[in-house]
Amino acid sequence: MVGRCMIVPEVSRTTSFSGFIIRIRVNPAEVFPAYLLQFMKSHDTRDRLTRDGGGANINNINQTKLAALPVWLPSLTDQKKIVAQLDAFTPETQRLENIYRQKLSALEALKKSLLHQAFAGKL
Repeated sequence: MVGRCMIVPEVSRTTSFSGFIIRIRVNPAEVFPAYLLQFMKSHDTRDRLTRDGGGANINNINQTKLAALPVWLPSLTDQKKIVAQLDAFTPETQRLENIYRQKLSALEALKKSLLHQAFAGKL
């Protein structure tokens, strides 16, 4: 998946990463890493980063595109509050997403059943 973001803790030994990975280092006095993670995962940010592809049928993000991305940085205190609010919504959001997926699955099963009945002349 293009643009997948995660926080990686400090690594104490020599480590090798894929050439497709772009590391972002932040000043912890100015940027709360969890805030930047939420920002990078947002729909708007992902759209901006992947909008202009960069390859034949393959979206990619390069260092230049990433460096040109404007990032809104409120105070560190506000960044932490925003992350706490988003984290508070996570369980309910996941619950609703699961219900939505179940409904889509049930709808697909109903559609298949109705098509089967229609082609069998049972409708």
